[in-house]
Amino acid sequence: LARQQRAQAQRIGLELSRSVATAIEAGLGSSQAVVEARATSPTLDRDDLIAFRERARRVLELQRDWAAITLADPSGTPVMDTRAEPGASLPPIAEPDSFGRVVSSRRPLVGNLARGAHGTWLFAVRAPVLRGGELRYVATALVRPEEIRGVLDRQRVPADWVISIVDAN
Repeated sequence: LARQQRAQAQRIGLELSRSVATAIEAGLGSSQAVVEARATSPTLDRDDLIAFRERARRVLELQRDWAAITLADPSGTPVMDTRAEPGASLPPIAEPDSFGRVVSSRRPLVGNLARGAHGTWLFAVRAPVLRGGELRYVATALVRPEEIRGVLDRQRVPADWVISIVDAN
């Protein structure tokens, strides 16, 4: 009986782990798709950062767990941040490793959890802005970890279970 209960608990744990992983992957995939769509904005064809910023702020109204949308040139110099007014000094990139990987691979990715310049913990969802095969910018959504917590809550994990989500670090 003990062996059967242990085997059943292992099966349930494995099923729950798969369910949680699939749900988190779907949530991150959704965020990544939104950032990739922002990277195709015609405002960036004209380098109209003010119009890009305005549209990005509208996206933030729909993405409640996003703290900001930023844009940086390939050298890593921030050029737009929805948290700052146009012309204001912008904070440096908080998690440059994922930024560098997007620049080198020219592919979107999700970065690691990092403490930003404003002191809050965020993770980056990044996408390259390509025009004519040339990397012009990297668009980034800075996402609060509560987005992942929301996914876990929707999975209805039993109250006496412990779930840990880790990044590459």
